Amino acid sequence: MKGRGRGALNSRWNGGTKVTDWGYLRISAGPLAGEYVARLVLAAKLGRPLREDEDAHHIDENPLNPHPDNLEVRPADPHRREALARYNARRKKQAVKL
Repeated sequence: MKGRGRGALNSRWNGGTKVTDWGYLRISAGPLAGEYVARLVLAAKLGRPLREDEDAHHIDENPLNPHPDNLEVRPADPHRREALARYNARRKKQAVKL
């Protein structure tokens, strides 16, 4: 019976992460389920958890690249506004192609 096992034994297992609608890696299993991979990696790099008013910024703007050298701390509010503007610009460009 396909897909019946748990974790890595399940045929649909993807390693415990998923890509969100915004394109970011998020933990989907275990005690860290719901956490963003980049925030966890950056917290480990800094040696402390990120505060709620801090975001992990991907220097190369690739949200699927959580390498520690590609991450830096940014203030959350302006960073989220910038990210939303980039996201909307990409969607607008995709809509024009259709």
